[in-house]
Amino acid sequence: MIKVSQDTKNAYKSDASHKEIVIRIPDANITLTNEDIVSESLELKEAIESSENLSFQGCISSSLKIEVFTLVDDTLEGMWIEADIKADNTETIPLFRGYISEVTNQTHEEYTAVIRAYDALFKINKTDVTSWYNSLTFPMTVQAFRNSFFQRVGVTQVADYLTNDGVTIQKTIEDKVIMGAKIIKAICQLNGRFGRISRTGRFEYVHLTEAAEALYPAEDLYPAEDIYPSDENAVDNVLKAHYTKISFENYRVASINKVQIVAKSGAIVATAGSGSNVFTLKDNPLVWGLAQASLNAVARNLYNTVQGLWYTPSNVNCVGLPYVECGDFVLMTARLSIIRAYVLSRTLKGIQAITDAYKAPGDKNQPVYVPDLQAQTNANAQNITNEANTRQTQITNEANTRQSQINAEASTRQSQINAEADARRNADNNEASIRANQVQAVNVRCDNLVAKDAQIESVVATKATIEQLNATNATIAHVNAQLVNTNNLVAQKASITELNAVRATVNYINARYITASQVTTAVNNALQGQITCGSLRTGSISIYDGSGYTNLYTLLDRRYVKRY
Repeated sequence: MIKVSQDTKNAYKSDASHKEIVIRIPDANITLTNEDIVSESLELKEAIESSENLSFQGCISSSLKIEVFTLVDDTLEGMWIEADIKADNTETIPLFRGYISEVTNQTHEEYTAVIRAYDALFKINKTDVTSWYNSLTFPMTVQAFRNSFFQRVGVTQVADYLTNDGVTIQKTIEDKVIMGAKIIKAICQLNGRFGRISRTGRFEYVHLTEAAEALYPAEDLYPAEDIYPSDENAVDNVLKAHYTKISFENYRVASINKVQIVAKSGAIVATAGSGSNVFTLKDNPLVWGLAQASLNAVARNLYNTVQGLWYTPSNVNCVGLPYVECGDFVLMTARLSIIRAYVLSRTLKGIQAITDAYKAPGDKNQPVYVPDLQAQTNANAQNITNEANTRQTQITNEANTRQSQINAEASTRQSQINAEADARRNADNNEASIRANQVQAVNVRCDNLVAKDAQIESVVATKATIEQLNATNATIAHVNAQLVNTNNLVAQKASITELNAVRATVNYINARYITASQVTTAVNNALQGQITCGSLRTGSISIYDGSGYTNLYTLLDRRYVKRY
């Protein structure tokens, strides 16, 4: 229902209100009002269902017919047309949005023209979409599929999330020519919705509201406008004063309590619900090729959407209510009965004396579908095979998963063992002694060597840099160092360019030339010291025996010492 105020509803239920029609053809810059329109010539037809049962396919184009005095011609065909209506000073209600399909000039005295128009569904249903379908990349979700379709046909959808939008479908249509009607009906049936073009020109999905049991009044009471049983779901109440004719069946269309899906082969491949009034989804290419789990999910989702729908088949002629739309339901009183029915189709006529005709046909039960025996047998056998394959796949997957877990655990444990072994090996290397009889290398480089005890008999190297060297016996061809600290130095030959020492004790000095600022030594009685040199030059020589007495002749060779 188009949302309007109660004042607007009351205005259309009153014979005294004045209605104004406005027709616009923007591309031709034409606007027509009551003065341009033949009295009561307006006719609007709408429908969402054409069969005797709820099929959820519909997708029926609405049509508008109106006769005008303005001289027009067929050059208007294909142009966009809009129609609105207004009662007194209430809200404007959109009636129709679509395209002009035909302009017929009449030849009677007043020379009028009849304009016929259809909404966008008329074009969609007749559009060849084969190339579009073949260009799609499957698999894809139903939602992505329908969005792509309406983008192709150039129609905006009313934002909605459908019950099976998340199902992933395959490419299954093999028709040489695919028409838009096939696609749009398959989408609607899969989701338990009726498709139509709204009064604003957008495509929308109509969801019938679940029925509610009515509470009937006493036989001597009739409902009033403000007191009506079970009207919480009804969009409007049609009282006896509002209709001129009504007919209805003496049964209600039973509510759907089961859904079944029929495969391309004709076999029933999925069900949901457990009742006997079954809605059958068949000849729908969107379910072909689906896995069993997906088919089961589609059936459940569809069942939750369509279950519980019931109504009383009826026809009613009443006052014109343009705010009512197909898919709405109304409550009507007839004798001592209350009729509850969906508006499955309607025809609205007139302008000032505007009238409505609602129809809601329907058999008591949904038609029974009996599958071909061989097809069903094959489907059952295939289901058994599929279930066995599914179970085997599950077992294999579980085994593979467990094996992967075992392998991962083993790999993790081995890594831990290797890490522990490496750590222990490094610790042992740090703590172990390194012993070698001989190490010979042109270049030995060690970033970090830590050892409690290192014994090396011989080290021969071009270059060695050692912060600290403790060795019993070390033979080094050449030592070049800025600073050498040693407690004890024993060598056969020592060549020292410069010797600076706080204290130097030398048992024997044999040198060709000794130059020293001061030479001080002590000789005890037991020591037979001797200094032998070619020349001895010194500023001061102090030589003492053990008693502190100087005896140069005793200590020095007299031939070379001049006595003063």
